[in-house]
Amino acid sequence: MTDTAAQVVCAVFNRAEHRDPGHRRPWVVLVEGARHQIDLIKAEARQRGVDVHIIVDLIHVLEYLWRAAWCLHDSGDASAGSWVARHARVLLGGCVQQTAAALEEAALAAGMHGAQRKGIDEAVNELPVRQGRAPALRHRP
Repeated sequence: MTDTAAQVVCAVFNRAEHRDPGHRRPWVVLVEGARHQIDLIKAEARQRGVDVHIIVDLIHVLEYLWRAAWCLHDSGDASAGSWVARHARVLLGGCVQQTAAALEEAALAAGMHGAQRKGIDEAVNELPVRQGRAPALRHRP
């Protein structure tokens, strides 16, 4: 990959403009939730005078949150659902780094090491990568 995120967004909009030059159809953009990506999409849409509907794909992120939850909760513990929901709301607010830091802190507070914290490490490592951020919070054994 050699193109910047801005170049990719521009190329996608060029293709959409080619398919719908009069902006007659609804334009829908599916993203993983990266704030920077959403900002680029909104700016490009404004520049081109087109309304876009942005849909954030949260399903894959929820899978990581559930894996992390089961590191901290016993099987069948109803509070795991509330834990996942709380972190999902923070993510939807655009606070990816805050969520990754909270997961790391939870693992440290529980004194987890190695395989005990596998689900948390996967989530901590995956969230910054998906958001196009430096992996500063990656756990190093």
